[in-house]
Amino acid sequence: MLKIADESVRPGNNIGLMLGIMIAEQVFAEFGIECIITSLNDKRHSRTSLHYADQAVDFRSRHMPSNLDGHAIAHEIKSRCSKHYDVIYEGDHFHLEFQPRGH
Repeated sequence: MLKIADESVRPGNNIGLMLGIMIAEQVFAEFGIECIITSLNDKRHSRTSLHYADQAVDFRSRHMPSNLDGHAIAHEIKSRCSKHYDVIYEGDHFHLEFQPRGH
């Protein structure tokens, strides 16, 4: 089940990002992890972050069982997305971004 952490998470309007979120939710479910969005176009990120362009999302990882490999989960999400997505496990969260690239 997909869940938004709290009211501070502000959704944007990007269908590409939404598709990535749906794929991530499916993978998390298969690993038995609740899919909790902790950041979209909100909070503090680097000045050039794709969060501010409605092209990035962060998911909580602190509730993930210690026997699971976050890098393997990120790789599985990425393998189901196209070349237009980057997925990174950053230890305290997963980061997914939609960045359309040339044909």
